[in-house]
Formats: sequence, structure tokens, C-alpha cells
Amino acid sequence: MSSLDARYRRGRHERRGQWPMVNIGAAADLNRALQSQSGNSPSIASRLMGADAEAATRVSPNAWAQEIVGFGRYELFDTQNKMPSGDLPLQEFQRSAWVVGTTYYPDPDVAFKFDVVHQRNKSSVVKASWQINAGVGW
Repeated sequence: MSSLDARYRRGRHERRGQWPMVNIGAAADLNRALQSQSGNSPSIASRLMGADAEAATRVSPNAWAQEIVGFGRYELFDTQNKMPSGDLPLQEFQRSAWVVGTTYYPDPDVAFKFDVVHQRNKSSVVKASWQINAGVGW
């Protein structure tokens, strides 16, 4: 597995980018073994790859002890970036997403998050999806 992570922060603004890549050396052998057990090809890739870029801005006033941050992110994830010889990638696994949301930090170690996601793929069969997410992290 390889990855790069870059972050930059200045004042109220933050930028972030990530790029991961995973190589599975014996993917062809794994596909054959699993297919012999189930009868179906699992289509396990020999390389998975993705990337994302995010911009965020603190929108709460400086006088507040808490923070409210608005953000936007573009994600690209391809879980079948490179297939073993003889296997074809499934187009629905070449995906991208736009995410827009807000995070409220009542404390630096607690986050209430809300976002909207529009996910797309290269398949003509599997439709693009919309999601609304809410969560708490600490």
C-alpha cells in the first residue's frame, strides 16, 4: 500500500489532498480460488486507486469558543483500477463523488457532521446516487 497526504492551513481556510494505492500481488490466484468455491468470479483487482481533494473554511465568528466549518470535497475511487490478465473491470467500480457539508465542533475532540453526497460511476446500468449523512465523532 502506498499513499500521499498533503495539508495546508492558513487562517480560517484549510486545503487537503490524499492519494492512496493498494496492490494485490496474487489477485489472479485469489479470483480462481474463490471462483472454484462459489462458481462466480469475484473480480478482485490487482490494483485499487483513489484520490480526494477538500477545501474547508471556518465560518463561525472568532469570538466563539466552538467552531462551525463548511467544506467541499471531490473523491475519485476505482476499486478495479488494474485487473489480473483475463479479467475485465466492472464499470460501476470506477466511481467519483462530490461531497458538501458542515461540521460543528462544540469541543475540539467532538464533531457533529452533516453532508450531502452525489456519487457517480462509469456504468450505464447502475444509476448515480444521492445521500444525506449525519453523524457524531469523538
